[in-house]
Parts: sequence; C-alpha cells; structure tokens
Amino acid sequence: MQGKQPVLVVLSVIFVSMFIVADLYTVQLYSDMCCPENDYSNIIQDFIEADIGPARTAFSRADLVRELMSVTTDTTDSDFDNIVDSIEAIIGTDPENNDSDYDRVRDDFEVWNGTDPLEPDSNFDGLADYFELQVSNLDVDGDGTDNAWDFDNDNDAVNDDADLSPFCSSAVQDKFHMEIITGGNPTYVTLQFRPRNPSHLKFFYQYWDWPYDTEGLMIDIDLSEEDVRAIPQLNVTTDILPSQADVSDYGMLVTQTGYHVPVNPVWDNGDLVAFECKIFLPQSMLTSTVFDVGLFWRIMGNTDISASALLASNGKYVTLGNDAMVVADGDPVSSGLQWIDHGDGNVSLKFFNGKYVSLVDGDTIGSSALLDDNAKFAYTKDGDDVTLRAINGMNVTIDSNGVLTVQTADAAIFQLVDMGVKSEWTTLVTYPESIMLTGLTVEENFETHLGLFYDSIKETVFAANILMDYEFMRNSTNTLYEQPDILSSNGISVGHLIQSFPHRDVAFTYMSNELLPDVVDSLPENEILPVIIVNQDHTRILELSEIISGVKTFDDSFLLDVTTFPIIEVRASKMNLYDTTSNRALALDDALNEVVSWNLSEVATFNVLTMMMKWFTGEQLVASIDSVPYTFTKVANDASN
Repeated sequence: MQGKQPVLVVLSVIFVSMFIVADLYTVQLYSDMCCPENDYSNIIQDFIEADIGPARTAFSRADLVRELMSVTTDTTDSDFDNIVDSIEAIIGTDPENNDSDYDRVRDDFEVWNGTDPLEPDSNFDGLADYFELQVSNLDVDGDGTDNAWDFDNDNDAVNDDADLSPFCSSAVQDKFHMEIITGGNPTYVTLQFRPRNPSHLKFFYQYWDWPYDTEGLMIDIDLSEEDVRAIPQLNVTTDILPSQADVSDYGMLVTQTGYHVPVNPVWDNGDLVAFECKIFLPQSMLTSTVFDVGLFWRIMGNTDISASALLASNGKYVTLGNDAMVVADGDPVSSGLQWIDHGDGNVSLKFFNGKYVSLVDGDTIGSSALLDDNAKFAYTKDGDDVTLRAINGMNVTIDSNGVLTVQTADAAIFQLVDMGVKSEWTTLVTYPESIMLTGLTVEENFETHLGLFYDSIKETVFAANILMDYEFMRNSTNTLYEQPDILSSNGISVGHLIQSFPHRDVAFTYMSNELLPDVVDSLPENEILPVIIVNQDHTRILELSEIISGVKTFDDSFLLDVTTFPIIEVRASKMNLYDTTSNRALALDDALNEVVSWNLSEVATFNVLTMMMKWFTGEQLVASIDSVPYTFTKVANDASN
C-alpha cells in the first residue's frame, strides 16, 4: 500500500473537514436544547474542547465484544458489520451504520484490531486511523505499540501531528544526495530534519553574551548581552543554479556552488522538535536537478563599530540612493556608515546594509558588495573636514542634484560626523552538523486558480458560500471561473475577482498584497463584512515513504521522480469577516461576538455561530486525480464489504 501514501496524505483533509461538518450538524440538530439565556460562550468553548479532547492511551473493545457474542442470542445485524445490534447498543456504535465514526474503517475491523470505532483518530495524535492502517506494517517502528495508538509511528522524536513523514525516517548522515525529476513546473522541495545532537535545536532561540572586547572581528564596547547566536541553514551544493531574483522571496541566497536555504522551527506542544525548510525550484530550472544537502550553523556576532556620517555642503548626509547611486540627500539617522581606515592614506566607506561606496564603470560613484581597490579612496583630513579621491585619480564631487561623482574639478569637502557606537551582525564562523531526515516532500505545481467573493450585504455572501460548498467544492465538473454564472443563475449576485497563477505561493502572496486589500477597500467603510477565499490547485506530490521504508534507514541518496505520480486537484474554501475600517480580518472570538451582536433569534444565532466556526476553519477537498473526479462515498452496508 506504500504507493498510495502521497495521495492518502493529501486526502486526509477530506476526513478532517467531514468530521467538522458532522459535528456542526449534530450541534444544529440539538441547538434548541442548549441555549440558556443566550450564553453562547460556554457552549462554544465546551464544543471546541469536546472536539479536541486530551491525548488517549491504547484500549480495546475486542474482549468485551467477544464475551458478549458468546452469550447473546440476538442475530440482528442491521448494518452487516458482523456485530449484532444489541452488542452495538452496549459498546456505543451505530447499529445502522457499519462505520460509526465515518473514518472509512468498518466498525468490526476496528473492534478486532484494537482501534476505537467511535473516534476517527483513536489516540488523538492528529493522524486519522485510516492512514495509520493504510501501510504495510501496522507497527512501523516495531516498538510494540500499533501505529493507531503510537504518537510517534517512526520513532524519530517528532510526533505524528508535526511529522512531515510520519511513517519513515533516515539514519543520521553528513549529507544527502538527491536527484529531483519534474515536468518542468515550479516545484517545492520541503525537508524536515533533526541535528545529530538534538540539544542543538535549542540554539535556534538562544543568545550568548560576549565579554568586553575592543579587538578582532567581534567587538563589544557597549556591554550588550545578546551578542552571539547560532543560525541554522541548509547548504545546497549543485551545478544547476536558479537566478537570485527567482528565489529571493524564499530567503534563498545563491552562491557560486549552490545556495543557502533558511531554516524554520517545528514546534509541538511548546517544544522545538525539528527544523524544516523549503527549497523552491522555479520553472526556469531543468527537469532534472541534482544536489547535495546538509546542515551548517552560521555563528553570528553582533559586533560594535564606531559609526560616522558624511555631511555635505548642501546640508544633507551621504546615503545610498536609488539605482545604487550614492547621494547627499539623507538624514543622520538613516545615513550612518563605517569609516574603515586602511592605514595607508586610504579609506573605505561601508553602509550598514553591507555595501561599500565604490567607483563603478570607471567614472561613476555607486555601491558594491566587494571591498576591492574601487572601494578605496585616498583622503585628506583637516579637523573634521575631509576630501576623497578615487582610484582613478579623480576627485569625489557633488553635482547639482546631490549625486556623488568623480571629476577633475576641486574635491567636495565633507564634514566627518561622529555617530557613536552602532552594532551590526557579522558572521564569525560556520560549521557543519550531520542530520537525520524526519520528513521530505516534493510538490510540483501545475496551476493555481484563486478567487475572492464579496458583497456589501453579508447575507448574500453567506448564501454564495453555502451554494459554492456544493457547486464548487463537491462538484468537480464545475470550475472556479464558472462560479459567478452559477451563483447568478441561482439568484445570487456578488462581487468577485478570479485569477490564475503558476503556483500556489505566488497566488497567495499576490492575494495578500494586492487582491484582498483591493476587495476590502471596495466595501463600505465602518462595516464588518465577509469575504470568501477559494482556490483550485493542481499538483503532483511525492513523500519520503515512497523512497525509503522503515525507520532510521541508512539511505543517503534518493531519486525523487515526481513525474510518476498522479496530478491531484485540490479545492479549498475559507471565509473571514473583515473590518473595513482597519482592513484587518477578525479573530475567531471577535467574529463570534459580532454574530451575537446581530440580535438574531436564539436558534438562528447558535446555528450561524456553528457555521461561522466551520467557515473560519476552512475546508479542503480532493476534486480529481489525473482528471478523474474523486467521489467520497460512505462505506456500503452490505455483508460483502
């Protein structure tokens, strides 16, 4: 069953969404029994706590059912699950439904195999029983606790709810060699790992004090305490380099031998349990990418420097302007720089963004990341007044627009201003550390359609949301672009913005920065109004358990061919309430209080509250696999199933 795993991991959202809807439906059925004096807050809190529940340890109903079966004379089995109705009444399962908890696992299988037929996730570890049973080994790590009751199936110290690959892990290796084969579309490679020494995870949020020091690379003269920190980064070594512009949004830094990728913490119940990072392979990359990955620590020091500023004759300070030009057009706060005296009559001027004032193209003053001869200027100093001469023998001057240039004319006179002590982070040393892979996914993106639906009348948006729940989320033959016409044909007219993007990240970045602000700005001011966000993704996904099986395996070289996996269409929908004055989304508590303020009837208020919780949580469903519509059907009630 390993070949199904990537699809199953994606499909897990179906079960989560279905359980939310089922619980909300139950609440609605009994809403008239639980609304005393309009005290909705306690009801909501009780509902949430009941839905989450505490972690559970293993137990089984098998012995009880076996004993009851030995004494009962009842033969009625309404749902054909091989458990007679009278026994189901005792153990709490539904005698007319052979899958009482709607988790796609029959009640009799759960009873005889030790899982809970009344809970889709027996141990509340965040991974549904269905997926913990759909593997070749029901006890992946061989620790004597079956997956369904094991909080860490693969024994990699990352609990299942936080584990990117909960059914496998690697041994500790210095580096991992990977070949990624795609169809040439934008691709995300996500790695989750732990350092050889797990205590080093805590370095991520620790600082150390450096004693008073006036010499060397690390200087501390202001007696600050948070002077040194260790920053983990993934080092990718490869001959196939993306352009820096394509990967800058991901924090990736392209080098001559590959690129560095920023690392993020993985938290679980307040503990930092692993690191995770995303490598972005843009569409411009080849269909086959080969690289080595490994962890290295960059030890950073917040070193103190004596800050200066150059005050020009126009009363402005020298600063870095547009197009990398250097101009006398700044203020003291933003125009600080470091005066680096080389001791040979030459000086370099370093801005606090790391760039140097430099001679570029032979006759222009600009900025450069390199400290070379072009970034060295001969200087004369008379008290606080200084003049500068470039490496080409020409004087530094200022034109009528305040731009620094080099001319044969007399040099401009600058006043050197003492700006006191300023600190800047600098790399002190780097060192590598071996890692254990706890998870890995490769996701090739084909296209993302994203839409926003809105109106000045909130009830109209609610009606659109309910209709699209069926006409878009649960009808894979209808596309996102068809939704406005479908809504209109049903008498619902709402504003909408729909666009397509090459991959999901760029879609949601553009939505957050452009589309959503435009939509909220278009709505009447001083209102609290809903906006629906829906998207339609097409992706291929490969997960680590497709490459290795078992736990702590010694594989260190992987062929990750995502082209052999199906294209999955995933649809998602979420609705938030927005304050059109601040343009901010309301938190769930504030949104629920807003619903209460509408002064609806008692039952209507409670029903809207439950629906609001569902809409705020959002829903994600698989619509098709390789263009074949996916339908989620209830387990049939027949003896052959």
